Amino acid sequence: MKLKKFAAMSMAVAMAATTLAGCGSDEKASGSSKKTDSDSKSKSESSVSVDSMADVFEKACDIKTGEYEVSFDVSVKSDELKETVEDSEEAQEILDTLGIDASNIKANITVSGKVEGTDAQSMKVTYKAGKLSGTLTEIVYVDDNIYVDLGSLASTIEDVAEKFEVEDQVKTYLKLLPEGDYVKIPVSVVEEVFDAIYESQGMDFSLEDIQKAAPDEKKIKELCTYMISEVEKAVKKAEDAYSDKDGFEITVNNKNLSSVVEQVLAVANKDADDIASKLMSVVTDDMLEAMGAGEDINVKDGEEEIAEALKEVKFEDIEDDLKDAEDALDYEFTFSTDLSGEEGALVWDCKYAFDMDMEGTAVTVACTMNVKEGDVKVSAPKSVMDQDEVKEVISTLFNVDSVDDVIDEIKSEMQGSSYSSYSTDSSSSTKSTTKTVQ
Repeated sequence: MKLKKFAAMSMAVAMAATTLAGCGSDEKASGSSKKTDSDSKSKSESSVSVDSMADVFEKACDIKTGEYEVSFDVSVKSDELKETVEDSEEAQEILDTLGIDASNIKANITVSGKVEGTDAQSMKVTYKAGKLSGTLTEIVYVDDNIYVDLGSLASTIEDVAEKFEVEDQVKTYLKLLPEGDYVKIPVSVVEEVFDAIYESQGMDFSLEDIQKAAPDEKKIKELCTYMISEVEKAVKKAEDAYSDKDGFEITVNNKNLSSVVEQVLAVANKDADDIASKLMSVVTDDMLEAMGAGEDINVKDGEEEIAEALKEVKFEDIEDDLKDAEDALDYEFTFSTDLSGEEGALVWDCKYAFDMDMEGTAVTVACTMNVKEGDVKVSAPKSVMDQDEVKEVISTLFNVDSVDDVIDEIKSEMQGSSYSSYSTDSSSSTKSTTKTVQ
């Protein structure tokens, strides 16, 4: 159904746009400002002043260089889970080896790095769970090359293998790695692989086509700022859902869920035309064509259909279901953000947490993001594996002689499986499923 196609496509584009423009594309930094009631006050003429979540986001998105850190924490507390694990000798042995308490499982993944505009960026991934901790890998993008840290990944694998006393078997494969820590992958090779995948799926476009059709960065920023302001406008009217006493915070729990949804839908119903227009402002007909959409799908029709769908959703239709959800379990979601510092040295803080307690099992998922604006330098790593030796390893493991052979293998494998292709022929805009048997 055309409406469903459009709604899904529009929301997907909008969500991707939010991610790219916000928490971690090529702009990093910002932070936390202190306010009294709704009024923001700057400590000096150069200090940043913000008066809403939308304002925080808008100003933070102007930052182009800096350092960032995003930390994800998961905690599960459950005596019932502990009893279940204790009934399985094998499961208990695994957790004991890893140093994890079944009644209080905790794990952390942290992603950190630097952003020097759009042409040079780095990302390091570290982890901690029980007795295990360290660096999984680091990815560095600079000078049209991508460097992937295999040395740290190999060390992590070896550490786990040692705890389970299988290090000898693992080392047999790790010895194949050439000297050095990082493998160098030219961006051109990545593009060729993506294009091979698109081609194998019957898609008549390339990664370059998608990049050319990508929406304007300014429009993405305007969309995200607008959507945040709409949500903020709604939750301000909801019951105990919004605070601007110390930064800006939204809280949704089993006590105010109905109130929050009611106010969000009220805003969506009232501003449906504007919301639809903003959503589709980041979508172009060229983009739809690059994504394989047919000629009967266009931006204008999509805008009308999304607006119509938003107007049709009524709180009364889902009120009973929301009440049931409020009574089913205890939960709370919080999101807060703030911006501090001064021009050229902003600090952006974001936090979210989801807590749920269900029949004696307490689950917490939390994320904190801290971005500091400033001049940074992203350089290519020095410990890089020899390219010829890397090719030898690839040849040994995959029985191929070149990157072209790898790409051909990808095409062959994907063409030999079931896949869905979107016809871009002017006579057809329907989704067809094709099976090739080889």
